[in-house]
Amino acid sequence: MKNGMTRQGKQHYKCRSCSRQLVENPPWQAKSVESQAITDRLLSKKMPFTGIACVIQLFKACLQCYVNAIYKATPWQAKVTIEP
Repeated sequence: MKNGMTRQGKQHYKCRSCSRQLVENPPWQAKSVESQAITDRLLSKKMPFTGIACVIQLFKACLQCYVNAIYKATPWQAKVTIEP
């Protein structure tokens, strides 16, 4: 059923069985592998989130979620090998 509008003027829908809010054709859909590669390069150059979000055309909150996922996937312990 309809449940108001988003800030961008899109229609909000609410599921009657689980009460979850949905938006048809949201603008924050997953980006392509190329966009992820560009994002990784810009992050390695220490570019600010606002600049990356503008270049990739992505919300800052979505970019933060992507960075958090990368951070969680990074191993915490360094593997050190001593060469004789």
